[in-house]
Amino acid sequence: MRPEPVFNGTLVLDICSEDEKIREALWLGDGQEPQALDIFHHLGMHVDTVLIGPLTADCINVRFYNYPYRIEFYDCNVKQIKIINHLKHTLTIRGLTTPVDLEPYDSAVLKGELIW
Repeated sequence: MRPEPVFNGTLVLDICSEDEKIREALWLGDGQEPQALDIFHHLGMHVDTVLIGPLTADCINVRFYNYPYRIEFYDCNVKQIKIINHLKHTLTIRGLTTPVDLEPYDSAVLKGELIW
């Protein structure tokens, strides 16, 4: 059984590039100023991964596989994720309990709950 998300707020991911995908990752906590988060890109042999947040314990930890027209979450400890698609094509979002096909220049707010 997966633990419940521990960070109550919204993570905003601005998707704008085919390769690295993310231009900006912001954390919007309740009543706090937006906080920019670190973005780490790991180039893999078959698929690249993206890690959001500091690489330390007890911090925001969001990870996903980076495919050409899709991102697939495999770790997430935040309540909500807002994804903004600045690409010229539809972006498929998988791995969370609500899969979505995000049209160009559209956005969606999803629960940060994984399907497994």
